[in-house]
Amino acid sequence: MKSSLTKGIICLKDKLNIEYRICIIEYLLNEDETFEYHFYPNYEVIELLNNDTFQGIPGLDLDLKRRVYVRKNMVPVFISERVPSKNREDYYDLLKKVNMTYMDSIEYLIKSKEKYSGDNFYLISYEETKKIDIDKIKKKANTFGITKMILQTMASNNQVYLDGHKINDTKVFKTLYYLYKMQYQTLKKKQKKGIISAQKNNYYVGRKQSYVDILALNDLLEKVKRKELTNKKAAEILGISIDKYYRTMKRLQNKNDTLLQLHDINKN
Repeated sequence: MKSSLTKGIICLKDKLNIEYRICIIEYLLNEDETFEYHFYPNYEVIELLNNDTFQGIPGLDLDLKRRVYVRKNMVPVFISERVPSKNREDYYDLLKKVNMTYMDSIEYLIKSKEKYSGDNFYLISYEETKKIDIDKIKKKANTFGITKMILQTMASNNQVYLDGHKINDTKVFKTLYYLYKMQYQTLKKKQKKGIISAQKNNYYVGRKQSYVDILALNDLLEKVKRKELTNKKAAEILGISIDKYYRTMKRLQNKNDTLLQLHDINKN
């Protein structure tokens, strides 16, 4: 019997914009229209999350610690809450928007821009886990950026190595997270002060100058380095011209690791 398999990863982000890849999900559709859903929780990633960010996956009892949760010929709660019903008036219009001719729930949730309001979960395309060597990336970013890379790598269920040793550990993550959070909050306060100072000193006289979110820029630069985005797309996301993007990026790279000179960066 012929069948098709679609795979995705259930994710969510915390307040520091770190993405946690908490569960692999599969949709197996058979030729006779029978189907199965498989959920493979990433327990190592789930252990990194605080209770205020993650309260479980709808429809799954994660306390059972199963390697895989299977739903045969029944639509799981996680899917039914997010995928439009065939009875919905604009059902086929929604499929058309994502260039689909029939409903594959995993593919739809990956492609669709519609978000379920009940929680912060979303789906991305499936990716194999990777091994990341800190020694190979430490020259590509400052301390702040490297810390974010390590946290993001662990939260993505990838393996992090330092001097040949795997360092994936909840305690390591929590320690780095605490240090990153302190610096993140400091940067946010500096950025807010920079905006207020710029406004008081009339730096917005004439055509209102676009203010660059430095923290967002750092995140986007990491994605550009990983070839997930182009520089042009990053500039569009920030809402600035490509010239402004390159100027800001150049000035940012010339600053110290602490990145505290946000007012000066945005002033020019």
